[in-house]
Amino acid sequence: ASDARLAATASSGRRGGGGGAKQTVASKFKLQLTQLMHDITKTKTRYIRCIKPNPQKVPIEMDMKSSAEQLRCAGVVAAVTISRVAFPNRLMHETVLERFLCMSEEDSTAKQDSITPKEEKTEDNESGYRDAVETLLTELLKSMQVEKGDGTITKAFECGKSRVYFRSGALELLEGKRLIALGVFATDIERMARGFTARSIFLKIKNAAIVCQALVRRVQAQRALWKAQSAVTTLSCWVRCVFARMELTRLKREDAAIHIQSFARMIACLVVFKRDKAASITIQKIARGAIQRPKYRLALKEAEEEARV
Repeated sequence: ASDARLAATASSGRRGGGGGAKQTVASKFKLQLTQLMHDITKTKTRYIRCIKPNPQKVPIEMDMKSSAEQLRCAGVVAAVTISRVAFPNRLMHETVLERFLCMSEEDSTAKQDSITPKEEKTEDNESGYRDAVETLLTELLKSMQVEKGDGTITKAFECGKSRVYFRSGALELLEGKRLIALGVFATDIERMARGFTARSIFLKIKNAAIVCQALVRRVQAQRALWKAQSAVTTLSCWVRCVFARMELTRLKREDAAIHIQSFARMIACLVVFKRDKAASITIQKIARGAIQRPKYRLALKEAEEEARV
Protein backbone atom coordinates (compact mmCIF):
# COMPACT_ATOMS: atom_id res chain seq x y z
CA ALA A 1 0.00 0.00 0.00
CA SER A 2 2.86 2.36 0.84
CA ASP A 3 4.54 1.55 -2.53
CA ALA A 4 1.26 2.36 -4.28
CA ARG A 5 1.01 5.69 -2.44
CA LEU A 6 4.63 6.51 -3.30
CA ALA A 7 4.04 5.62 -6.93
CA ALA A 8 0.93 7.80 -6.96
CA THR A 9 2.88 10.69 -5.43
CA ALA A 10 5.69 10.28 -7.94
CA SER A 11 3.28 10.18 -10.87
CA SER A 12 1.47 13.26 -9.62
CA GLY A 13 4.87 15.03 -9.38
CA ARG A 14 5.68 14.04 -12.93
CA ARG A 15 2.26 15.14 -14.11
CA GLY A 16 2.92 18.57 -12.59
CA GLY A 17 5.24 19.34 -15.50
CA GLY A 18 8.13 21.71 -15.42
CA GLY A 19 6.18 24.31 -13.47
CA GLY A 20 6.63 22.40 -10.08
CA ALA A 21 9.75 21.61 -8.08
CA LYS A 22 11.49 18.49 -9.28
CA GLN A 23 11.39 15.57 -6.80
CA THR A 24 14.83 14.83 -5.43
CA VAL A 25 16.31 11.89 -3.59
CA ALA A 26 16.05 13.78 -0.28
CA SER A 27 12.37 14.51 -0.83
CA LYS A 28 11.71 10.85 -1.68
CA PHE A 29 13.58 9.75 1.46
CA LYS A 30 11.66 12.21 3.61
CA LEU A 31 8.34 11.05 2.14
CA GLN A 32 9.24 7.40 2.72
CA LEU A 33 10.44 8.13 6.25
CA THR A 34 7.22 9.97 7.07
CA GLN A 35 5.16 7.11 5.71
CA LEU A 36 7.26 4.59 7.69
CA MET A 37 6.79 6.48 10.95
CA HIS A 38 3.06 6.74 10.24
CA ASP A 39 2.87 2.95 9.79
CA ILE A 40 4.98 2.32 12.90
CA THR A 41 2.67 4.41 15.07
CA LYS A 42 -0.26 2.19 14.02
CA THR A 43 1.47 -0.99 15.17
CA LYS A 44 2.61 -2.45 18.48
CA THR A 45 6.36 -2.38 18.36
CA ARG A 46 8.49 -5.05 20.00
CA TYR A 47 12.23 -4.53 20.11
CA ILE A 48 14.46 -7.59 19.88
CA ARG A 49 18.07 -7.45 20.97
CA CYS A 50 20.18 -10.15 19.39
CA ILE A 51 23.27 -11.38 21.19
CA LYS A 52 25.94 -13.91 20.30
CA PRO A 53 25.81 -16.90 22.66
CA ASN A 54 29.55 -17.51 22.30
CA PRO A 55 32.45 -15.85 20.51
CA GLN A 56 33.14 -19.00 18.48
CA LYS A 57 29.55 -18.97 17.12
CA VAL A 58 29.21 -22.67 17.91
CA PRO A 59 25.64 -24.05 18.22
CA ILE A 60 24.25 -25.35 21.53
CA GLU A 61 26.84 -23.57 23.64
CA MET A 62 26.24 -20.58 25.91
CA ASP A 63 28.95 -18.31 27.29
CA MET A 64 27.26 -16.61 30.23
CA LYS A 65 30.03 -14.04 30.79
CA SER A 66 30.11 -12.92 27.15
CA SER A 67 26.28 -12.79 26.95
CA ALA A 68 26.03 -10.77 30.18
CA GLU A 69 28.71 -8.37 28.88
CA GLN A 70 26.76 -7.85 25.66
CA LEU A 71 23.55 -7.14 27.63
CA ARG A 72 25.44 -4.74 29.91
CA CYS A 73 27.03 -2.90 27.00
CA ALA A 74 23.68 -2.67 25.17
CA GLY A 75 22.09 -1.05 28.25
CA VAL A 76 19.54 -3.81 28.74
CA VAL A 77 20.73 -4.59 32.28
CA ALA A 78 20.62 -0.93 33.24
CA ALA A 79 17.15 -0.49 31.74
CA VAL A 80 15.85 -3.54 33.60
CA THR A 81 17.45 -2.36 36.84
CA ILE A 82 15.90 1.10 36.50
CA SER A 83 12.48 -0.32 35.63
CA ARG A 84 12.58 -2.68 38.64
CA VAL A 85 13.41 0.07 41.13
CA ALA A 86 9.84 1.40 41.24
CA PHE A 87 7.79 -1.36 39.60
CA PRO A 88 9.82 -4.55 39.57
CA ASN A 89 6.94 -6.80 38.50
CA ARG A 90 4.41 -6.54 35.73
CA LEU A 91 1.60 -8.75 34.50
CA MET A 92 -0.97 -8.66 31.73
CA HIS A 93 -4.55 -7.80 32.64
CA GLU A 94 -5.76 -11.25 31.61
CA THR A 95 -3.03 -12.92 33.72
CA VAL A 96 -3.99 -10.86 36.78
CA LEU A 97 -7.64 -11.87 36.48
CA GLU A 98 -6.73 -15.48 35.85
CA ARG A 99 -4.41 -15.75 38.87
CA PHE A 100 -5.98 -13.50 41.50
CA LEU A 101 -9.72 -13.44 40.77
CA CYS A 102 -10.13 -16.51 43.01
CA MET A 103 -9.29 -14.35 46.06
CA SER A 104 -12.13 -11.91 45.46
CA GLU A 105 -14.99 -11.98 47.97
CA GLU A 106 -17.61 -11.74 45.20
CA ASP A 107 -19.80 -14.67 44.32
CA SER A 108 -19.19 -16.92 41.33
CA THR A 109 -21.69 -15.06 39.10
CA ALA A 110 -19.96 -11.73 39.74
CA LYS A 111 -16.57 -13.32 39.09
CA GLN A 112 -17.81 -14.73 35.80
CA ASP A 113 -19.09 -11.29 34.85
CA SER A 114 -15.68 -9.80 35.74
CA ILE A 115 -13.93 -12.20 33.37
CA THR A 116 -16.12 -11.07 30.47
CA PRO A 117 -14.90 -7.67 29.20
CA LYS A 118 -17.65 -5.06 29.48
CA GLU A 119 -15.67 -2.18 28.03
CA GLU A 120 -14.72 -1.50 24.48
CA LYS A 121 -11.04 -1.70 23.68
CA THR A 122 -9.52 1.76 23.39
CA GLU A 123 -6.04 3.21 23.33
CA ASP A 124 -6.08 3.59 27.13
CA ASN A 125 -7.73 0.18 27.67
CA GLU A 126 -6.40 -2.28 25.14
CA SER A 127 -7.58 -5.41 26.95
CA GLY A 128 -11.06 -4.30 28.07
CA TYR A 129 -10.35 -5.52 31.63
CA ARG A 130 -8.76 -2.40 33.07
CA ASP A 131 -11.58 -1.37 35.42
CA ALA A 132 -12.13 -4.96 36.61
CA VAL A 133 -8.39 -5.41 37.26
CA GLU A 134 -8.12 -2.09 39.09
CA THR A 135 -11.15 -2.88 41.28
CA LEU A 136 -9.80 -6.35 42.10
CA LEU A 137 -6.27 -5.16 42.98
CA THR A 138 -7.57 -2.22 44.99
CA GLU A 139 -9.51 -4.70 47.11
CA LEU A 140 -6.61 -7.16 47.47
CA LEU A 141 -3.81 -4.62 48.04
CA LYS A 142 -5.72 -2.29 50.33
CA SER A 143 -3.32 -3.08 53.17
CA MET A 144 -0.35 -1.71 51.18
CA GLN A 145 -1.90 1.64 50.36
CA VAL A 146 0.01 4.64 51.74
CA GLU A 147 -1.84 7.83 52.60
CA LYS A 148 0.27 10.96 52.39
CA GLY A 149 -0.09 14.09 54.43
CA ASP A 150 -2.05 15.93 51.75
CA GLY A 151 -4.66 13.18 51.69
CA THR A 152 -3.54 11.49 48.47
CA ILE A 153 -3.33 7.72 48.45
CA THR A 154 -0.44 5.90 46.82
CA LYS A 155 -1.47 2.44 45.63
CA ALA A 156 0.82 -0.56 45.49
CA PHE A 157 0.24 -0.90 41.76
CA GLU A 158 -0.35 1.06 38.61
CA CYS A 159 -2.73 -0.11 35.92
CA GLY A 160 -1.58 0.54 32.37
CA LYS A 161 -3.18 -0.02 29.00
CA SER A 162 -2.56 -3.77 28.89
CA ARG A 163 -0.35 -4.47 31.93
CA VAL A 164 -0.34 -3.96 35.66
CA TYR A 165 2.84 -2.68 37.32
CA PHE A 166 3.42 -3.74 40.92
CA ARG A 167 5.57 -1.98 43.48
CA SER A 168 8.13 -3.89 45.47
CA GLY A 169 6.53 -6.57 47.64
CA ALA A 170 3.03 -6.23 46.16
CA LEU A 171 3.19 -9.23 43.85
CA GLU A 172 4.83 -11.33 46.59
CA LEU A 173 1.94 -10.43 48.91
CA LEU A 174 -0.59 -11.39 46.26
CA GLU A 175 1.18 -14.67 45.55
CA GLY A 176 1.24 -15.46 49.27
CA LYS A 177 -2.48 -14.71 49.56
CA ARG A 178 -3.06 -16.78 46.44
CA LEU A 179 -1.22 -19.76 47.92
CA ILE A 180 -3.28 -19.45 51.11
CA ALA A 181 -6.51 -19.18 49.07
CA LEU A 182 -5.50 -22.16 46.92
CA GLY A 183 -4.76 -24.08 50.12
CA VAL A 184 -8.24 -23.24 51.39
CA PHE A 185 -9.78 -24.21 48.04
CA ALA A 186 -7.75 -27.43 48.00
CA THR A 187 -8.96 -28.16 51.53
CA ASP A 188 -12.56 -27.52 50.42
CA ILE A 189 -12.10 -29.74 47.37
CA GLU A 190 -10.55 -32.47 49.52
CA ARG A 191 -13.38 -32.05 52.03
CA MET A 192 -15.98 -32.36 49.30
CA ALA A 193 -14.12 -35.31 47.75
CA ARG A 194 -13.85 -37.01 51.14
CA GLY A 195 -17.50 -36.20 51.82
CA PHE A 196 -18.51 -37.66 48.46
CA THR A 197 -16.39 -40.76 49.11
CA ALA A 198 -17.75 -41.10 52.64
CA ARG A 199 -21.32 -40.60 51.42
CA SER A 200 -20.78 -43.19 48.69
CA ILE A 201 -19.38 -45.69 51.20
CA PHE A 202 -22.19 -44.84 53.63
CA LEU A 203 -24.83 -45.36 50.95
CA LYS A 204 -23.24 -48.68 50.00
CA ILE A 205 -23.13 -49.76 53.65
CA LYS A 206 -26.69 -48.50 54.13
CA ASN A 207 -27.94 -50.43 51.10
CA ALA A 208 -26.05 -53.53 52.27
CA ALA A 209 -27.51 -53.10 55.77
CA ILE A 210 -31.00 -52.72 54.29
CA VAL A 211 -30.48 -55.90 52.24
CA CYS A 212 -29.18 -57.76 55.31
CA GLN A 213 -32.09 -56.48 57.41
CA ALA A 214 -34.51 -57.55 54.70
CA LEU A 215 -32.95 -61.01 54.61
CA VAL A 216 -33.03 -61.29 58.40
CA ARG A 217 -36.64 -60.07 58.51
CA ARG A 218 -37.54 -62.56 55.77
CA VAL A 219 -35.91 -65.42 57.68
CA GLN A 220 -37.64 -64.32 60.89
CA ALA A 221 -40.94 -63.99 59.05
CA GLN A 222 -40.48 -67.43 57.49
CA ARG A 223 -39.74 -68.92 60.89
CA ALA A 224 -42.74 -67.17 62.40
CA LEU A 225 -44.86 -68.38 59.48
CA TRP A 226 -43.62 -71.92 59.93
CA LYS A 227 -44.35 -71.74 63.67
CA ALA A 228 -47.80 -70.32 62.97
CA GLN A 229 -48.44 -73.00 60.35
CA SER A 230 -47.29 -75.69 62.80
CA ALA A 231 -49.47 -74.21 65.53
CA VAL A 232 -52.45 -73.96 63.19
CA THR A 233 -51.85 -77.54 62.02
CA THR A 234 -51.63 -78.76 65.62
CA LEU A 235 -54.71 -76.77 66.64
CA SER A 236 -56.72 -77.93 63.64
CA CYS A 237 -55.61 -81.51 64.32
CA TRP A 238 -56.68 -81.19 67.96
CA VAL A 239 -60.01 -79.67 66.93
CA ARG A 240 -60.53 -82.43 64.40
CA CYS A 241 -59.65 -84.99 67.08
CA VAL A 242 -62.20 -83.45 69.45
CA PHE A 243 -64.87 -83.48 66.78
CA ALA A 244 -63.84 -87.01 65.79
CA ARG A 245 -64.11 -88.14 69.41
CA MET A 246 -67.51 -86.51 69.68
CA GLU A 247 -68.59 -88.18 66.45
CA LEU A 248 -67.18 -91.50 67.64
CA THR A 249 -69.03 -91.19 70.94
CA ARG A 250 -72.23 -90.41 69.02
CA LEU A 251 -71.66 -93.35 66.70
CA LYS A 252 -70.97 -95.65 69.68
CA ARG A 253 -74.12 -94.45 71.36
CA GLU A 254 -76.05 -95.03 68.17
CA ASP A 255 -74.48 -98.48 67.79
CA ALA A 256 -75.26 -99.35 71.41
CA ALA A 257 -78.80 -98.13 70.93
CA ILE A 258 -79.06 -100.22 67.78
CA HIS A 259 -77.74 -103.27 69.64
CA ILE A 260 -80.18 -102.70 72.49
CA GLN A 261 -83.01 -102.23 70.06
CA SER A 262 -82.03 -105.34 68.10
CA PHE A 263 -81.71 -107.35 71.34
CA ALA A 264 -85.07 -106.09 72.54
CA ARG A 265 -86.63 -106.91 69.19
CA MET A 266 -84.94 -110.33 69.30
CA ILE A 267 -86.32 -111.04 72.76
CA ALA A 268 -89.76 -109.87 71.69
CA CYS A 269 -89.51 -112.02 68.61
CA LEU A 270 -88.32 -115.01 70.69
CA VAL A 271 -91.24 -114.59 73.06
CA VAL A 272 -93.60 -114.39 70.14
CA PHE A 273 -91.80 -117.30 68.46
CA LYS A 274 -91.97 -119.50 71.58
CA ARG A 275 -95.61 -118.65 72.07
CA ASP A 276 -96.33 -119.31 68.45
CA LYS A 277 -94.27 -122.50 68.61
CA ALA A 278 -96.09 -123.71 71.68
CA ALA A 279 -99.38 -122.84 70.05
CA SER A 280 -98.36 -124.61 66.86
CA ILE A 281 -97.19 -127.66 68.82
CA THR A 282 -100.50 -127.72 70.67
CA ILE A 283 -102.35 -127.35 67.42
CA GLN A 284 -100.22 -130.06 65.82
CA LYS A 285 -100.74 -132.32 68.84
CA ILE A 286 -104.48 -131.78 68.75
CA ALA A 287 -104.45 -132.30 65.02
CA ARG A 288 -102.39 -135.53 65.26
CA GLY A 289 -104.54 -136.71 68.17
CA ALA A 290 -107.61 -136.03 66.13
CA ILE A 291 -106.09 -137.96 63.25
CA GLN A 292 -104.69 -140.87 65.26
CA ARG A 293 -107.67 -141.38 67.59
CA PRO A 294 -109.96 -142.89 65.00
CA LYS A 295 -107.14 -145.15 63.85
CA TYR A 296 -106.44 -146.13 67.42
CA ARG A 297 -110.04 -146.93 68.11
CA LEU A 298 -110.17 -148.98 65.00
CA ALA A 299 -106.96 -150.84 65.91
CA LEU A 300 -108.26 -151.37 69.45
CA LYS A 301 -111.49 -152.70 68.19
CA GLU A 302 -109.64 -155.09 65.90
CA ALA A 303 -107.45 -156.17 68.79
CA GLU A 304 -110.49 -156.87 70.97
CA GLU A 305 -112.00 -158.85 68.19
CA GLU A 306 -108.85 -160.93 67.77
CA ALA A 307 -108.76 -161.51 71.50
CA ARG A 308 -112.26 -162.82 71.46
CA VAL A 309 -111.41 -165.24 68.74
